[in-house]
Amino acid sequence: MKTIYFSLIILLSVAACSESSHQTVEEKSKELLENFKRYEDSLAVMGQNSKISNSTSAVAYAEKCISVAEQIPKSKEAPKLLDKAHMIFCNFNMHRRSLAPAQMLIEKYPSYKNRPMVIQSVASAYDLFILPRQKDQAKKYYKMYLSEYPKLPKAEKEQIQFRLDNIDLTMEELIDKQVGK
Repeated sequence: MKTIYFSLIILLSVAACSESSHQTVEEKSKELLENFKRYEDSLAVMGQNSKISNSTSAVAYAEKCISVAEQIPKSKEAPKLLDKAHMIFCNFNMHRRSLAPAQMLIEKYPSYKNRPMVIQSVASAYDLFILPRQKDQAKKYYKMYLSEYPKLPKAEKEQIQFRLDNIDLTMEELIDKQVGK
């Protein structure tokens, strides 16, 4: 009798496991996004009722955005989540940390609508905010921006090209050169 119960339990466990593994990618994505939405809602409530600092909850939220994007990379939400994480880190002056989601976005989602802004942000981070300054990386992303968006307004193109031509100069030296000192 014990063997029958044991066999029945194993059979039900296997059936339950196989049932959950038959969940489609779309269903898994939908479930994950619903859980993420509940997480977002809970953060909004925590922000009103908790003593957790804004930067702590914002960083946790950004990390969650990255995690969800990595779990559903083919969804239309993934690049938006990476962009959101990138911007949160930038807003809290965590420019070095902002690079990973931004670079993932640039690499994996070439048709993302806010790609130009993300490329500019990465170039600026390397050029202005990350110390020691990484001018080779800044140059790479400035060039990427110019090559991918050749129809930029003339003034913007000239400004980026001027920065590329003077990439060895610090921002202070560049300003001095522009004002003619």
